[in-house]
Amino acid sequence: MTPFFINDPEVFRPEPFLEGSKERQSWFPFSVGPRQRPGQNYAQYELRTLATMLLRCCGWGLPEGSMHADGIKNALSTFALTLPQDLDITFKLLEGQRRQ
Repeated sequence: MTPFFINDPEVFRPEPFLEGSKERQSWFPFSVGPRQRPGQNYAQYELRTLATMLLRCCGWGLPEGSMHADGIKNALSTFALTLPQDLDITFKLLEGQRRQ
């Protein structure tokens, strides 16, 4: 990780992650090659757990006026994956559920 990302961790600096930024291309959270991903499995486990919790206690849908109301609009990606373009999702706590 370059000093660009850790000079002042308390300051919000989105520049490295914006489109066309050289800094964005230098950040791979799980890396590649033989020494890759010491935390990848744990991170994926955490994401699955969070997704499960959200799906069990919340209803979800598209916000009013979403561009995806008639179907998902895809964005282009560097890695040729199909990614939704500007997809916002709203979550609403279901009746009988309590905040944790």
